[in-house]
Amino acid sequence: MSTLESFDPDTIRLTSGCLINGQRVAGDGGTYEVRRPSDEYLVAEERSASAAMVDAAVDVARRAFRQSRWRSMPPRERAAVMLRWADLIVQHTQELARLESVVSTRTISVTQTRDVLRAADIIRYYAELIDKVEGQVLASSDAALSMTLREPHGVVAAISHWNVPLVLATIKLAPALAAGNAIVLKPGENTCYAILRAAELAVEAGIPAGQIGVLPGLGAETGDALVKHPDVDYVTFTGSTETGARGRGQRGVARRQTGLARTGRQESESGSARRGQTRDAGAIGRCRHHPECRADLLCRHAPDRRGANC
Repeated sequence: MSTLESFDPDTIRLTSGCLINGQRVAGDGGTYEVRRPSDEYLVAEERSASAAMVDAAVDVARRAFRQSRWRSMPPRERAAVMLRWADLIVQHTQELARLESVVSTRTISVTQTRDVLRAADIIRYYAELIDKVEGQVLASSDAALSMTLREPHGVVAAISHWNVPLVLATIKLAPALAAGNAIVLKPGENTCYAILRAAELAVEAGIPAGQIGVLPGLGAETGDALVKHPDVDYVTFTGSTETGARGRGQRGVARRQTGLARTGRQESESGSARRGQTRDAGAIGRCRHHPECRADLLCRHAPDRRGANC
């Protein structure tokens, strides 16, 4: 990793588009502005991935899941590819840190020393779990053999939030890929650039191109089309309570086996075994301070101590 240094945000080139089958493809849906949080400067005008592009990305992911050898690859080989991906993330720390910082609320000091390295660590963690996913042989009669096996869902649709973009996206990408799934991710539309680059590095590391797709776009267009797509087997979501509630009620999603994840507690609800959903929505912790607490320290550390960095 290079020495920590400041940078001129005006020199950062933001590459637009979606990542489908390892290639950047320009969005053809609704338009939206991307502004720097630091000064509200307009850095890009982008177009969402349309419903047709969602169809194309899910179709590519389905074919990759069926035809590539990713899910049937020996566990240690799949782990080795994931570890190469983590190494590439670290090698591109400065590039990713700048792409992350320029359009998010994360400072360059945090993205370069924490966020990018944390993303690499998350990938390594799940890579090392790949050969530890075990089945179970169950008690049965001498004339039968009864066992359980863990298998990938298939095509995973993921929606990640904007406040710690690369880390939150990696938390969804890494376990899905480690388990042998294909995944299509819709990141926060304003903070997608480092995530797109990290996904390209995944393909460079050896993950089949169709196995990972990234579709920036507005939630009402790209997100809705993705979570209700009939060929998606599992949905994982992080965002606002309102958006999560809307997604839960989408046609097709309500029939899925669901796991509701909220900050601070876990709940599960049973439904159809055909599909699954995981959500992380709302529930931000409150912060109280002692009257004698130093104001400068309170302002510096309170965001990291209340359950969210927004």
